[in-house]
Amino acid sequence: MDDQNNKSVYWVYFFRQLFSCGGIILNFFIFGLYMGAHTVIIPQLRKEANSTDVVSPEMASWLSSISAYSAIPWAVILPMIAFRFGRKIPMIFITLNVIIGNIVFYFSTSIDQLILSQASLGMFRIIMLLCYC
Repeated sequence: MDDQNNKSVYWVYFFRQLFSCGGIILNFFIFGLYMGAHTVIIPQLRKEANSTDVVSPEMASWLSSISAYSAIPWAVILPMIAFRFGRKIPMIFITLNVIIGNIVFYFSTSIDQLILSQASLGMFRIIMLLCYC
């Protein structure tokens, strides 16, 4: 009976570690999906339109880099908001922004809407860099 209790104790430690690290790993997985989305979107848009003119090289460059550029102001704004109001308000704001960005991304029908969604998801990029790195 004592051996059975020791095995269950080991599982408790395993699940405790799994739950504590699982959220961070899930955030990095989602972050990787955001970073790699444009590598799938651009060829798919060109294939559906049967032309490379639908997404110009300039627009493809903006689509892949707009999330990094849109993250720059939030690197200054979010710490000031967190210092003034605490961490809960900025995290609610970021969560709502990421949800809206994902909805726009899912229902987008033009390259401009994709750029807008990637720009709104840039806030998630800065949170990943500030919190987990």
